Amino acid sequence: MFPLSEEFVHDLQLALFFVFCVFCFLTTTKSKLFILPPLGTYVIFSIWTLANAGDGYAGLDAAFLVLSLLVILIAGGLWALALYFIFGQLTSNTKFTIWKGTIHIVAALPIFVVLVAALSQQYVPPSKCSTNSIEISIGDNTYKLRREYNSMVRTVPTSSKKSDQYHYSFEPEDKKYLRVICELSNEGEKPISINQLWIKPKYIRTKLEKSCKQKTIYSDNMCSEYPNIKWENIRSIMLMERSKFTENLYGLPFFFFQNILELKNDPSVLAGGDQKTGYVCRKEMQTNASGNHCFSWRHADPKTILIGVTERTVDVSNIELLEQINSAMELLMLELQR
Repeated sequence: MFPLSEEFVHDLQLALFFVFCVFCFLTTTKSKLFILPPLGTYVIFSIWTLANAGDGYAGLDAAFLVLSLLVILIAGGLWALALYFIFGQLTSNTKFTIWKGTIHIVAALPIFVVLVAALSQQYVPPSKCSTNSIEISIGDNTYKLRREYNSMVRTVPTSSKKSDQYHYSFEPEDKKYLRVICELSNEGEKPISINQLWIKPKYIRTKLEKSCKQKTIYSDNMCSEYPNIKWENIRSIMLMERSKFTENLYGLPFFFFQNILELKNDPSVLAGGDQKTGYVCRKEMQTNASGNHCFSWRHADPKTILIGVTERTVDVSNIELLEQINSAMELLMLELQR
């Protein structure tokens, strides 16, 4: 249940604003001045939000929030007006005796129902899937994917459902995905067929430290080599069906993958291998940007490709980056096969 997601907290704030508006509008029977608090709150908050929103998506999100609050303000007024009419009709009938506080209880009832429904979505039943790991099937192999890896999976389409993307992590925002993943995996008891897996290796670091302390089967190899990885330099590692990689054209990695023979002849680029197994490390290609980045790819099995991508880094040589991304890729495969 806890911690609650930001999405739920955001919905709670909107719900409280709605109740605030309704209660103020209902109180206008005592004084028309009670209409000013919700209107004033909306105007002040809207001006502050738009003034500090910035450009791009942030500005668009702020405008959408202001519009949403306006809709809630109007809805609160309409709901209060409806309650005035309904309770006015009831109290005018001498057969009914209504406690005067009933109108405020009814006023908040719709929001209470909505919040209960939203709160129920924050609860994920305890199971192997929600507390530990699931099994994923991709290519010719099955792997164990731990929830702490903060990963993203794309499921294989079925006749009844299209392929979907789900985040599997302990992040509160990913609970809605976790519920679906646990359902698909029968609470972690059966493998999920996927065609893509994305992981940020920095989330494996804690697992590595634990493995070293417990002296697992391959700890001697791992603990002597992998602590030297600068995890902040590793952007992501992807395991996917090779057809999906070439079909969806994954930006620069696919560009390097297709142009490896040409890049190997470029003296400013560290490149090797071929389209099946290779690597490319070079300076940042974007204008006015500095630093190096690396891409490495290899077979995981005949049907899948493992791709490692580093961040753009400054003061780190191409050779060092390549060593780090390859070590991180090896670590990931060891962990998935445990």
